[in-house]
Amino acid sequence: MTCTNLPKGEDSLDKFTLFDLKVTVESDGIRPMYCNHPEGSYFIVSGENLIFPEKNSFPMYCLAAILPLLPAKQRQLQKHDWMNTDHLIACPDPNCGGLFKITREKRRDFFHHQVTKQELSKPTSNYFNEKIIRGCWQLSLGHSQYAANEEAILNACELGFNTFDCADIYTGVESLLGQVRQKLSAQGKNIKVHTKFVPDLNTLAQINFLKVEEIVDRSLKRLKASSIDLLQFHWWDFSIAGFLDCLDYLNELKKIGKIKRIGLTNFDTSHLEQALERGVPIYSLQSQVSLFDRRSDRLRTVCKKYGIKLFGYGGLLGGFLSNKWLGVKEPDLLRLGNRSLVKYKLIIDDCGGWSLFQKRLARLNEIAMKHSMQISQVAISALIQAGLADAVIVGLSPCNFAKQNKQLAQLKPLSESELNELASWSCQLRGDAYALERQINSKHGKIMRYNLNVDS
Repeated sequence: MTCTNLPKGEDSLDKFTLFDLKVTVESDGIRPMYCNHPEGSYFIVSGENLIFPEKNSFPMYCLAAILPLLPAKQRQLQKHDWMNTDHLIACPDPNCGGLFKITREKRRDFFHHQVTKQELSKPTSNYFNEKIIRGCWQLSLGHSQYAANEEAILNACELGFNTFDCADIYTGVESLLGQVRQKLSAQGKNIKVHTKFVPDLNTLAQINFLKVEEIVDRSLKRLKASSIDLLQFHWWDFSIAGFLDCLDYLNELKKIGKIKRIGLTNFDTSHLEQALERGVPIYSLQSQVSLFDRRSDRLRTVCKKYGIKLFGYGGLLGGFLSNKWLGVKEPDLLRLGNRSLVKYKLIIDDCGGWSLFQKRLARLNEIAMKHSMQISQVAISALIQAGLADAVIVGLSPCNFAKQNKQLAQLKPLSESELNELASWSCQLRGDAYALERQINSKHGKIMRYNLNVDS
């Protein structure tokens, strides 16, 4: 194997990153330097190669003490790993005052297919291949006047929906899904449950491994599971350091079996790339996607490049993309039934306003009637057919779930011309994915609740 500084632009699915190292001789200031490694001499580690500058030499016994540590030092390690904090190696001669200081230099990208003939095994997992995930935020306690119940979930299962999305901050939902899962398991059936880890904004600066493990253990208990199928991580404010450390903690929990897969939710492109550089395996990313909101387009490109599944939520704009709102007078924000409707009404306002929205709703209705569907069915079909997301998360209604589940199970394809027309509707919302919502003092940010985890 010969490692070289490879050109960028390669297929990054087989990419790995190593630090160059510099090993420098220092003195402990107490004992004399007996061995043949004068103070200040050094060598460089680049890839698999040791590079000795002219006139520098090292006894092989000293090298034997240093070499086993170098491969670990070349790699990104968890923040508090002792290999990250210990940098001085003593000379193996107990009478010699020589110390070897290991310093990380620049990072280099390497590609598996260019450094070995042994091919990477291709992914064989068929864990997820569905196009619709049933979102369960509407079943949370206090969300509406309708009580959450198992019937909505069981009805969805009967119609072929096997994956359900929830969160640790959706009050009562993890426990509800845990009950359903236990009952189905007794019948020899299984469902997939994707939950989220959403640490409170006011705790981000203090978060540590024990706190992360505590919240994950709570989700496991509620879900009546020994391991979480997919844990999706949300971080409210990237100006507060710690989200990469948090990913490391989640990866440690994955290694010991409490989490099967790690996902992200509401990450923008640059922070997704930072997460990938950290070396934590990312299975999926959940982001807002609709016929109107295409801020995730750039994000989708990165996800495709790295083999990450993109799960789109908000495809029905909280319910606005339905026959219920066709021809309806513009609602007052203060009188809308829940925060979700307020959230998506703000998106509609930013995308041309209510009058334009009604024109587009009328056009969706024309397409729907042509295909014997409803407006909501057309909106979801378009997202799936256009490949704007690998799967679409559609909220599970606690009141008219039977009708909704049936409609989603009976989607029909749209024509190419119809897809092209709907694709042209995308408005130019500012910024990357979730950029507007992440601004705490903006109209989009003010409707968020940032500290729900402690009470959930």
